[in-house]
Amino acid sequence: MTTQELAKFLKFSDRHISNLVRSRRIPRIKIGHAVRFDPEAVLRAMGRYEEHELGRED
Repeated sequence: MTTQELAKFLKFSDRHISNLVRSRRIPRIKIGHAVRFDPEAVLRAMGRYEEHELGRED
């Protein structure tokens, strides 16, 4: 998947995808000058950064 395809798939901007790659939050596959993404690997990686809302105990 290209950067643009991944951005559309995740409903993110191309810039946000680039920022995630730069901060090493999602994996990429680089072939020469081309960058590609495995959507399953990206979703697994993003799951590690998932925030969970904790319920309050009153």
